[in-house]
Amino acid sequence: MGGSKNGSLKYVNIVIALFEMAALFYNTASLKRLGYLIILVGTGLMFFDYMINKSIIISTINLPEIIFLALVYLISIIFVPTFRAVSNMFSLLISIAVLIYFSQIDLEKINIKWQKYIVGFSSIDSGYKSIFTTTTFVGLFSCISIELCVLCFLSSKERIWEVYIIAWIYLVWCSKVRTALLGVLIVFLLIIIFKFINKKIRRSILKLAKWILFASLIIIIVIYPQFDRFPFYEEVSNYIYIHTGKIFFSGRNEIWIEALNIAKKSPLLGYGLDYSQQFDISVHNSYLNILLQTGILGIFAFLLLINNILNTIIKKNQFLSTILFIFAIVNLLISSAEVMLLQGQLVLQLVIWCLFGIGINQKRHKVK
Repeated sequence: MGGSKNGSLKYVNIVIALFEMAALFYNTASLKRLGYLIILVGTGLMFFDYMINKSIIISTINLPEIIFLALVYLISIIFVPTFRAVSNMFSLLISIAVLIYFSQIDLEKINIKWQKYIVGFSSIDSGYKSIFTTTTFVGLFSCISIELCVLCFLSSKERIWEVYIIAWIYLVWCSKVRTALLGVLIVFLLIIIFKFINKKIRRSILKLAKWILFASLIIIIVIYPQFDRFPFYEEVSNYIYIHTGKIFFSGRNEIWIEALNIAKKSPLLGYGLDYSQQFDISVHNSYLNILLQTGILGIFAFLLLINNILNTIIKKNQFLSTILFIFAIVNLLISSAEVMLLQGQLVLQLVIWCLFGIGINQKRHKVK
């Protein structure tokens, strides 16, 4: 597969619009099937765009890591060939396709002038019609929408994006979803900090931030369930309850302890891609979910791919690529409390991998 001169793909704006529209329907009680249909149309158009343009540039893609991860998932399906396992494999393939697609586009060809109307309607619809079934989805969807609006604002400098950012922040606050609130806080705090960091030392700091992220993912899984043993637990727990109306643990501690104990019994290859059915509720951790389903081999393959994506973004060392790196680590951090990277909320998953793709895109990221 060769690369075209500009690496641009023709239907990218329509694909983006379809994914944005899908978010309006995917998590609703009565219109979820319509959301699925829009996602299928969008991904179908994406594959069609591949075929007619033939503009995939292999050098920009983390191909060995992708193949390794896909092989691990394929082995898992062979051992546990259920419909749910095949569905979860399909979820992985869609994510990889979105990653590759947005790593190839000519960023300057994205028509954000008419995208803003869809984004604006999304904020009004999710906020005031209350069509979503859970406040968690509203919070997480709003957090990712803030990232998209910040990206569009930095690329265009149109003031309307500032209005949308404020609207989405308000929705995150109303949702009281702690992971989303923390994510938004980290995003803006890091943007402000990196704005004043010299470009010469920025790359070193980003490398350090990457390893802090990986360490944090381990600490969250291991330390968080034991947090009630710390002397300051009661004070922190009461503060969170007063300001959010939610208890500190919300059941995750018990689920994670059980999940880790179960994972130890089949450490290498896990229990198959449909293993989440064994729990009455979600495991609420993307990495534990991967570990349970595909074992140490699967989580290693996945983190290897993530590591290479982050390294590719770091090498660009531009301000906008730094912003995309911030979005990536925040979404990866939030995923330690929700299943949203490869399974779970498909709309959130696709947007996250879209941002990954834009991050590794070899076209120069411009800030106006």
